[in-house]
Amino acid sequence: MKLYPSVIVFSLTLSAVANDKIIYGEDNRHDVYTYRDPAIVELSRSTVALIKKSDIRWDGDYYNIPNQSLSQRMNLCTQERFHNQPAAAFCSGFLVGPKKIITAGHCIQNLNDCKETAFVFDYKMANSSQYYGSFSNIFLCKKILGQKKDSRGVDFAVIEIDEEITDRTPLTLASASDLEVNDSVFTIGHPSGLPTKITDNGHIRSIDTEAGNFVTNLDTFGGNSGSPVFNSRTHEVEGILVRGDTDYVTVNDSCKSTNRVGNNQGKGETVSMISEIDEEGIVGDGSSINNDSQYRYIWFSWFETCNEFRGSQFVREVDAYLCRK
Repeated sequence: MKLYPSVIVFSLTLSAVANDKIIYGEDNRHDVYTYRDPAIVELSRSTVALIKKSDIRWDGDYYNIPNQSLSQRMNLCTQERFHNQPAAAFCSGFLVGPKKIITAGHCIQNLNDCKETAFVFDYKMANSSQYYGSFSNIFLCKKILGQKKDSRGVDFAVIEIDEEITDRTPLTLASASDLEVNDSVFTIGHPSGLPTKITDNGHIRSIDTEAGNFVTNLDTFGGNSGSPVFNSRTHEVEGILVRGDTDYVTVNDSCKSTNRVGNNQGKGETVSMISEIDEEGIVGDGSSINNDSQYRYIWFSWFETCNEFRGSQFVREVDAYLCRK
C-alpha cells in the first residue's frame, strides 16, 4: 500500500541543544531534498524510520508523527546542525523484500519490542522548514524472522511487516567478498532520530571477518542503528550500522555539542557485515523470536529455502530440513 505523507511546517526555534555518535572531519550528513544524486535519493525511499507506536497519533485521517525538536529532546546547543528539526525515530532500517525489513538486533530484541514499533517510510524533510510528518499508512510488525545481538560481533533483526510493499524496490545485499580497507561507503538513516539523512564520504577503516564486522568513519549517531551501509561503487548493502563512538559532549556544563574528531581518529563506527551472517546467527527459540516457531535461518544460501521466505530473492535460508519445528 502506498504511503501518502503530508508536509508539516515547524518553527525555527533557537532554544538550547543535544546528547549522544560523532563527526569525523567534516559533517557529511545531508537532507534528502538537498542531495543531487538521483540514484542515491531513490535508495533512500527503501529505508525506514522505527518509531514507537505510543508516540504516534491517529486523527481520523492521518497518523501524525511527533514534532519535538532535537534541541528540545537533547538540550542541543543552538549552533548545531539540524537542532530545530523534529526527532522521532529511535532506530533505522531498510527494505529487503516486499514484507521484510532489516534493522539492528539491539533495536528489536523480542516480539514485544517489535509489536510496539511502527515502521515509517518517507519520514524526511520536504525543505528547510517543513517535514513529512503525517501519513495515511504506517507498517506494523507481524513477526520476527531472525534476531541476534552481540555487543562485539553481529547485531541484526529481520522483521516481517503486516502489509506487502509494492511501490518501493528492496535494497540489494552484497556478497562483500572483495570488501577492502579504504573502500568508499555511505549510509542512509535517522541520526539522533532526525528525518532521513544521507551520510556520504566515508571509508572502511578496518575489517574483522572473524567478528563479522567492519569499522568506518561515517558520521553516524544514535538513531542510525539499523541503517544500511552501502558500497559507494556498487550501491549494494555491505552491512548494518550497529555501534559507534560518543555522539555528543557537554559544553560549559550547559548544552550539548557534536563530538568532533579527525577523519581517522576516535573508535569509528561499527557495521555488521551482511555476508558474514550464517545460520548460527539467526535462531528462533520459540520465546524471544516467535511464539509458534523454532526455525533456523541463514542469510545467504542459494539452495532450498524455508516457507517463511519463499518469494524473496533478497533473503534466503538453509536447506528445508533445518526449518522443521
